[in-house]
Amino acid sequence: MGNSSSLVENPKDLIKNGQIDLVLDVRSLNERKQGYYNPSYHIPLDLLEQAFPKKFLDKNIRVLVYCRTGNRASQAVEILKNLGYNNVYYTTLNYSELAK
Repeated sequence: MGNSSSLVENPKDLIKNGQIDLVLDVRSLNERKQGYYNPSYHIPLDLLEQAFPKKFLDKNIRVLVYCRTGNRASQAVEILKNLGYNNVYYTTLNYSELAK
């Protein structure tokens, strides 16, 4: 599952260069409590479909999604694309790797 064309190999460069509007953490709340990339917005994957469109109305927002391994992040990309968000990408890096 997942869309390999949405996988980014250089997420830190995209963030640094201002090409990402939102870094989205789709891990569980317990995982989030153990640490997270700052700044990032947290919506667990199971709540994403309902919660994201209520908070983020602009379908052109540029989103980078992360989790622990990339599996849930790739699922999140599919959910967001099905909701009409087209500038959605994911990384296989976890929060501590993103922060390095």
